[in-house]
Amino acid sequence: MVNKETYLKERISKAKEE
Repeated sequence: MVNKETYLKERISKAKEE
């Protein structure tokens, strides 16, 4: 199970890259 915090961080990181 992925932690919500980790999931959000991944989303933010990917959003910043784009």
